[in-house]
Amino acid sequence: MEWAQIIQKTLIGAYHLDLIGNVLLNTGLNADNQNLVPGKKYTQLEHNWDEAYGFFTYNDMYYNGTTDQAAVEISTEYYLGSYAWEFNKEGFVKLHSAFLKGRAAVHNNDMNEVRAQATIIRKILETTIGGASNGYMSESYDASSTVALKVHAFGEGKGFLYSTRFCTLTGADDVYSVDLLDDLVTPNTPTFYDITTLQFTTVASKLRSKFNL
Repeated sequence: MEWAQIIQKTLIGAYHLDLIGNVLLNTGLNADNQNLVPGKKYTQLEHNWDEAYGFFTYNDMYYNGTTDQAAVEISTEYYLGSYAWEFNKEGFVKLHSAFLKGRAAVHNNDMNEVRAQATIIRKILETTIGGASNGYMSESYDASSTVALKVHAFGEGKGFLYSTRFCTLTGADDVYSVDLLDDLVTPNTPTFYDITTLQFTTVASKLRSKFNL
């Protein structure tokens, strides 16, 4: 297994998704929006929203709202932002707009709109994690692919399976994530080379059902 892939893709869920979706754009929306942070020119809620965008992308314009392959290839997006394009093309074009609308709503203290835009962002990002998990599980047993590519895909896919536990808006949790992993690694299939096509398709089916893929 490619341990670096497993660690990196797990951290996309444990760090990026969890911090953005479950903290800054969830409990973080309860922050003070009436008073400026001492010594600053913004409220704590404004800071939380800006921080969520900053952890998602360090570009002023996230992908510029384009689905053009050439633009994506020369972009500087990374981690969760790049996978949103790859595995959730329908949702990714809505992300920049949702961040902008939400930020304007924060400025206007319109909390109904703030929460609505936060929910849009969280749903898209969680679907991205589910889509990446499903995509890499499918690549892991692709008969037309080389063993090296299948092993690489399995490393990425396993990391994203760990990440599904942070998709709380979708209803996934530790139990759901462990169940998927237990479908793959059993006493009879202790290594990647032992896992059957049926096991991979079973996991992929559960992902498609949970994340409405």
